[in-house]
Amino acid sequence: MNYCKDLTFDGGVIEFVNKAKYLGVKLMLKVGRNFGVDIQYMKSNFYCSFNIVFHRVARCQNELVVLQLVTSVAVS
Repeated sequence: MNYCKDLTFDGGVIEFVNKAKYLGVKLMLKVGRNFGVDIQYMKSNFYCSFNIVFHRVARCQNELVVLQLVTSVAVS
C-alpha cells in the first residue's frame, strides 16, 4: 500500500528511483533515509580514461610525464 501522494511537476508525475546522477556522481538510496555513492561507476570511468592514456604513451620513458597525463585526464 502506498500512503503517499505522487509528486507532480508541470502536470507530470515525478517517478521515485533508487539511483540518480547529480553533478557527475551517482547517488543511491539506502535503507531508510540514508544516501550512498556508487563507487563502481567512478572507478570504471577512471580505469577507462587511464587505459586510453596509458595505451597512447606506453613507450614513453619518462614516468613523470605519464603520471602527469594520467592525473590531468583520468582524475579530472
